[in-house]
Amino acid sequence: MHSAPSGASSKSRRSGSPTGGHRTGERMIPKNRLKAIRQLTEKKGRQEQHRFIVESVRAVGEAASSGWKIDAVLYVSGFGSDERKNLLLTSLLDRGASLYEVSEKELEEVSNVVTSQGIVAVAEQRDIPVDEILASKRSVPVVLATDELRDPGNLGTVIRAADWFGIRGVVLGKGSVDLYNPKVVRSTVGSLFHLPVAHGVELHAFITQARAKGYKVAAADQRGEVALDRFAPEGPLVLVIGNEAHGVSPALAKSADVRINIPKFGEAESLNATAAASIILWHLASRTRA
Repeated sequence: MHSAPSGASSKSRRSGSPTGGHRTGERMIPKNRLKAIRQLTEKKGRQEQHRFIVESVRAVGEAASSGWKIDAVLYVSGFGSDERKNLLLTSLLDRGASLYEVSEKELEEVSNVVTSQGIVAVAEQRDIPVDEILASKRSVPVVLATDELRDPGNLGTVIRAADWFGIRGVVLGKGSVDLYNPKVVRSTVGSLFHLPVAHGVELHAFITQARAKGYKVAAADQRGEVALDRFAPEGPLVLVIGNEAHGVSPALAKSADVRINIPKFGEAESLNATAAASIILWHLASRTRA
């Protein structure tokens, strides 16, 4: 059976896609498929299936336009009545995704947000090699490494900041929160689909590898010996930030070429990882752009 997504205009129904070709879209989701997608809300399910959930119109669109493989799309009745949303569904069909019109209850079973936008996609995870990040030609020669950063919202926002400042990529050390946790994905606001991010990396080995390619290593540490405003990096740099409670581990901080601190002028006890990373990345980007 050939059909356009529910809610499509009569023109879209005739053409089947913006390019005028027909594709077959599945209309009812099999119970076993829904069960498998529901399992992606847990880390174990994501690891076993090597898939993850993407929510919101913008995020699904950016994932698809950035070339990420999308296997399936669940949407509620009436979602495609808006022309822009209908074009999104049709483009996903053209990219080979299976489309399922589901009930609001079924969508809630796989959604991780309080108020859904009526669409959930299943995307294939990517395993980015650290060599690819180290060799990147992005304009700011900085790679951000996280040492056991465990809050999903913080990690997502850090990735978004890294994308904003144009650095080469992000490397998640072992013990950091799962990159494909739904809250991480949502908090990146699409930056996950633009910026290379490696995950599950042993950081000591990564630092050795980075040094072999000419990188220096800086650790963010409020006990560090160099104030950020006096830090002028030369050449490519790996910046290591630590977790919310304990910062960079002593062993990693000791292995760094320099430990940098952010000068304090007020009475706040500390900065969270997101704020600290953003401040340091701005400083580095403003001084190292190619």
